[in-house]
Amino acid sequence: MYSNQHNNIQTCRFEALDVGNALRPTIISPAVHWTKREQSSLLAPPATPRILDAEEQRSERGRALDLIDALTRSGALRLEDATLHVVLAATHGFDKGLVETVVQESVNPVDAVERSSLIMASCICR
Repeated sequence: MYSNQHNNIQTCRFEALDVGNALRPTIISPAVHWTKREQSSLLAPPATPRILDAEEQRSERGRALDLIDALTRSGALRLEDATLHVVLAATHGFDKGLVETVVQESVNPVDAVERSSLIMASCICR
């Protein structure tokens, strides 16, 4: 539900700000099997990486969320100095090839891609 809602907001902003309609949302699909690398303690040598299937991924995700819940006392404590990583993907397409865009249309492709980057940034920072 969240990803569909987010995708609609992203598409709406792309359509509103991208004059040439060159920017399209891109769907990122993670691999079916994930590799887990872990250490039993901070100074211990790394354990052998193992492949997680869908059920193990669900279990590990639950364990991670339980840990965050415990560390924050169910949201009563703030996470200070925490970092949130956001992955936002889009595809910038040109009507013509690179050489045709530069030579025939006198358009700097770097400027067009920089504009696309600013449009994508506006989806996150308001």
